[in-house]
Amino acid sequence: GGVKKPIPSSGFEDGEQYFHMDGPAVWDFATAAFPQAVRAVLERTGHSIEDVAMIIPHQANLNIIKVGMENLGLPMDKTFTNLQKYGNTAGASVPIALREALEEELIGPGDLVVTVAFGGGLAWGANAIIL
Repeated sequence: GGVKKPIPSSGFEDGEQYFHMDGPAVWDFATAAFPQAVRAVLERTGHSIEDVAMIIPHQANLNIIKVGMENLGLPMDKTFTNLQKYGNTAGASVPIALREALEEELIGPGDLVVTVAFGGGLAWGANAIIL
């Protein structure tokens, strides 16, 4: 075990052992990456935004989802959220939300669903799935 750069005891007082997040930078990144990733996957797969039955985003922050949907020109009823139920479930958020949308019969066979995620390390991605 061990770390590449051991933290001296003085570092604990300064909080160097903790992860740090620049909230405004994450906001700027996520609100830009969300619609960009959706548009890119639709273009690569030959679909348009009008073809999309539902967008299932990473469930990190409801305001990011609202801004992303607004930037896509889509109403919130074209997305599924369960943040109010579970909070941010990290990497499991998209599959959990997709499963719940299916169980609630909000999407079904033949529907085009776009999943979109953004997260740690400022990474992002999207999938276009025909159910």
